[in-house]
Amino acid sequence: MRCPLLPLRVLAMVKPLRSARLLLALALLSPASAVAADVGLTSFYPSDSAQQAKVNVLNSLGFTVAVPLKASAFADPSKLGDGGFTQADLDFTSAIPTTPGTATRVSFESPLGPAGRPLRLYAVVAGMPMEGSCPIAVKKTMIMFSSNPDESSQQAELLSKQGFLVYVTINKAVQQTAAQALMKLNCKGDASGVVVNGQTQAVSIDFTKVYSLLPASLQQAAKSGSFEYAPAKGSTYIYLVNGRKQTP
Repeated sequence: MRCPLLPLRVLAMVKPLRSARLLLALALLSPASAVAADVGLTSFYPSDSAQQAKVNVLNSLGFTVAVPLKASAFADPSKLGDGGFTQADLDFTSAIPTTPGTATRVSFESPLGPAGRPLRLYAVVAGMPMEGSCPIAVKKTMIMFSSNPDESSQQAELLSKQGFLVYVTINKAVQQTAAQALMKLNCKGDASGVVVNGQTQAVSIDFTKVYSLLPASLQQAAKSGSFEYAPAKGSTYIYLVNGRKQTP
């Protein structure tokens, strides 16, 4: 039996910490909780306060938060997202989509391997920095999914060559390139050490390599091209959160 995806929609409630405790209780009571899982999460929010509330909840649940990105993450590689996961829970509801029907929640799992264990999937998260901002806001965020580590590494290299800061990837060399680029931008971060704050003017998400794993209602759109998002009405930015948690 596979470990079920956590019902993370409850984290958007007004009292997120109470919801978080309920979430942990549900996970511990699950008969499948002994199966290892590697949960990747990406969520959109309409404000920095809502974004911070989600970060606080994820920290309380033991997630490693990759976006917003702290400068200290580059000194401790374990705090940088390597992009690997077996389950994804994505919330795109707080944004305006180009493709109808894609401002929704998307949950999917990796297929099982020959030994009955989930295979790993890979994600790349990168941002094109906005000049003059510190903490660094982003003109456009690119998120790309793949089932092949070499292919995912190549996706990261391509984005890096185009000038994106690639902060979530299996490709450690590309992450170091991002670290060096941040040093050149001379941004020391805010009081909490955040150097890339997750504020982005647009998001593009490429599911073309894993479209068959998505819910049936989204597969054709995902196969055809990237999902594109703009900020919600009344917002200047999409406030993005990306995190990951491994369970034994």
